[in-house]
Amino acid sequence: MFHEQGCDALSDLYFQAADELSQQIVLVGIGGLTGWEADAVEVPATAQPRRFGPGAAHGDDPALNGANPYRPTGGNLYYHGADVKSLVGILNKGLDASEAAANYTDGPGGFFLATHYGDAEYFALRSGSAPGIIKVKITDSAIVKLQNAGAVTRKIPETPKSPKFEGYEFHIPNSAFPLFNQLRRSGEIEVSP
Repeated sequence: MFHEQGCDALSDLYFQAADELSQQIVLVGIGGLTGWEADAVEVPATAQPRRFGPGAAHGDDPALNGANPYRPTGGNLYYHGADVKSLVGILNKGLDASEAAANYTDGPGGFFLATHYGDAEYFALRSGSAPGIIKVKITDSAIVKLQNAGAVTRKIPETPKSPKFEGYEFHIPNSAFPLFNQLRRSGEIEVSP
């Protein structure tokens, strides 16, 4: 329709947004969408509660029922944004130090998990083609084991080109990848689209 009216740039923008939405639905399902993406589709009543605002986990979010947004009830929920190919590799094979080195962009090496969906979304989009996000749920005991192996929680570093991040990152160094994979096999870590 927009092409027919001479609005090629607008048509391309809508096409790109539709493509990104369909890729995100493939990775997280309709119930996992947030922001404009959630508003663009009908979410069944049985889906996860919708949050308001990008990233959404903040103290006055009614969906949290007063819980600490950085330590969700039933485990610690994190998000990892990257290209779909890398995410599928993580889902199927776990963390791989050689893959992490091949996809290294900046900062210390390792695996980074964001406490806020919107923050992970930035890193997914920064990855280039076919961005996506996976969810990683980690038990309290697994957090302690990973921290003993060098993992740390810290504010996400910001640069002049990055947005102001809402949350924190849980950084797992390459040396702790075997432990992460072991904890995943034992059920203390769940990774899902």
